[in-house]
Formats: sequence, C-alpha cells, structure tokens
Amino acid sequence: MDAQNRVDELARKAERFVGIHRELSSADKNNLTLAIERMNSLPYRIMDVVHALELVEFAEAQLQHYAGERTRLREAEKDARAQLRLPVEALAKINEETARIRVIEQRMRSWKGMAQKEIPMLLDDFHKTLGLSKTHFERINSLRLRQDRRGMSSAMKQFGQSFPGHGDMRNAAAHPVDYSGKADDFERNSVRGPIDKVMPAANAQILLTQCTFGNALTYTSEGKLLTLVLDRSIVDKLFDITGNFYDACALRPIT
Repeated sequence: MDAQNRVDELARKAERFVGIHRELSSADKNNLTLAIERMNSLPYRIMDVVHALELVEFAEAQLQHYAGERTRLREAEKDARAQLRLPVEALAKINEETARIRVIEQRMRSWKGMAQKEIPMLLDDFHKTLGLSKTHFERINSLRLRQDRRGMSSAMKQFGQSFPGHGDMRNAAAHPVDYSGKADDFERNSVRGPIDKVMPAANAQILLTQCTFGNALTYTSEGKLLTLVLDRSIVDKLFDITGNFYDACALRPIT
C-alpha cells in the first residue's frame, strides 16, 4: 500500500469521532478538538518525511547520473588528446559542459543536504504532536473507559524504540557544532574510535556534522554517536505507530 492510500485509511479511522462532541462538557469538547486536530495532522507529517526522502533519492540519482556524464566527457577528451585531434573549439565545449555539470552537482548536493537535515526535525515534530494528542485525550475523563490509554502510551514507547535518540539527533541537525577550532568544544562533541568503517583506529577522536555513510545520516554531539538510516523503513514505522495510536484512541462501547 502506498503512502497516500495509508493516509486515506487513517482518515477513515478518524471518522469514528464524528458526533462525539455532543456528549461532552465544554472543557472536554475543547480538549477533544485539540486532540483530534493533532491526531489528524500526523499522517500529513508523515507525508512531509516521504517528500524529504524522495528529494534525497532524486538528488542522489541525479548525482550518480552526472558523475557518469563527467566521466564520459573526461574519457572523450583523453581519447581525443591521445589521437592529437582535439580542436580548440571542442576542448572549450567540453570544459563548458563540465562546468555546467559541476553547477548542477553542487545544487543537487545542496538539496540532498537540506532534505537529510530536515528529516530528524520532522521526526521530532511528529513525536511532539503525538504526545500533545495523547495529553489532550487523557484530559477527557468522560472518555477514559472508552479508550485504550495504555495503547496510547505504547504508541509513544514504540516511537522511542523505533527512533532512539531522536531528540539528540534533532538538536544536532538543527544546531550543528561550530567549534571554531576550540579544543574544549571538539572534546565535548567528538567521540573516540573505533567506529566500524568510519574510524577503525582505536582511541582516535572524530567529530561528525551531517555526514552520510551509505544511507546513514551521522552526527556526533555531546560525546554521542547519533545515526539515522534514511530509507523508506522510516515511513513504514511512522504509519505503524500512527495506526496503533488511532486504534488506541478509538471509542469503544462501555461494557
């Protein structure tokens, strides 16, 4: 099921709350309105993550394409020089095309970097919205017996297990370390090796700011190594969490 179909499915679940306001006090109606507004915004926050991932994928595909184009131009120039038959005009054209490609590559790297940086912040925003919806539902005492409050807490716990260190990752993305060569800042925000293939040397120190290794976005901050794998599994996890939260919030008959 694609992302938009899953959004539509969640929208149908939200219809369960239609008409409930009539049964509530004024204060409870206000909390229900706020809870539903935040709950219903969760699928659209997921779509923001989808769009950011799509931009990362698009930029990466373009970078690979233009890397191939630069290789082709380099080989054409090398072959022509070897045969001593490269007119000045042809060389100028190759240089012009290579310069054009480098501009595009720089633009793609910029887009990719912005989208990568955005994803940890979108995840943290999703978590805060989920928490606010849960808080407003819990303030409606008249619905306490008709909702699975434990299930709401389980959805929050599920998010924490799916995205450990999301708050630290968000802060590292939003406020990258600028240690300006200061030894104490470097010491505080770096980590010591070995770190898999990134830094195999034992006891060496490294400071990372928005680095990617494969599809893993990596930072170091406050002595921690923070990693988020940027792939479509993020979206699947968010939809699962949201679906579980919707089911927990759904009103049940009082038995």
